Amino acid sequence: MITRALPLLLCLAACAGPPPLTLEQQLNDNAFNRAFGLPTETPSPGAWKHPPPVPPDQIEVIPRRPRGALMWQPSSWEWTGRDYVWVKGTYVPKVPDISFVRGHWEPDTAPEYFVWTRGGWQ
Repeated sequence: MITRALPLLLCLAACAGPPPLTLEQQLNDNAFNRAFGLPTETPSPGAWKHPPPVPPDQIEVIPRRPRGALMWQPSSWEWTGRDYVWVKGTYVPKVPDISFVRGHWEPDTAPEYFVWTRGGWQ
């Protein structure tokens, strides 16, 4: 009887897949850490250890507001992955109780690295 059950047990063991990761293995897994915002040793794609400083803002004259419920979206610098580009301001549909946050560098999950966060309304 044991000899008949042995092939079935071997098949079940082979089909079960790898054993689940231990907590220590999970904490050493960079993808796991990045998914949960934990520190990693490997920086995120596009992260910079010493990002170039954002250039000073350019002087811009805000044009007269056209008719309608519009608000001014300010000009700002945006990071392309290689350099900064100046994005001109424009009028956009008015939304109450939000403000424009310029693009900026934020700490990455890897220590001493930074990732670019695009500007937008919050």
